[in-house]
Amino acid sequence: MKIYKKNLNFLWFFISVIFVGVAEAKSFFIEHAETGLIGDTYYLDATVNYQLSDQAQEALLKGVELTFELKIEVIRKKGLLWLFNKKVSQSVQRYTLKYQPLTQQYKVLHINSGKSRNLPSLSTATWILGIVADLPLLKQEEVNPKAQYVVRLKALFDIESLPVPIRLLAYFAPGWYMSSDWYVWPLEP
Repeated sequence: MKIYKKNLNFLWFFISVIFVGVAEAKSFFIEHAETGLIGDTYYLDATVNYQLSDQAQEALLKGVELTFELKIEVIRKKGLLWLFNKKVSQSVQRYTLKYQPLTQQYKVLHINSGKSRNLPSLSTATWILGIVADLPLLKQEEVNPKAQYVVRLKALFDIESLPVPIRLLAYFAPGWYMSSDWYVWPLEP
């Protein structure tokens, strides 16, 4: 019975360390986001501050490609409760960051468009990674001018894209749970 109790105490300690670490691992911050109507299309401009954990930086320098997601949702508000709201549009923009040891440069790739850039430093690469400019969001015809809409934006690291041996360790290491909070603002029809 004593061994069982000891193992149970260890298990609770292990779980609490994991979840406390996960809750504290907010290392991305959306500094600015706005939408604008150009012609008949709404476009998104945003600035995300990506601060990589020590584990992510170390893995990057050892050749591990890191994948990031930018989740975007346009929601029509139907009442006071979020329960009755309707998602009008949702998309995920995916990016990768990779270190190239031969050239000692960092490569940022926007997976959705296929556009990439080689950059001289990690700080420059994360800065470029965080700039979202003129991203088409939705057509004006999808928006009812009499309704209220909000746009939500969230940046996060995709643990599932890691190679399996690292991914298994990442599930238990709080430094890999990197994300921002949802950034919400009204869509002006």
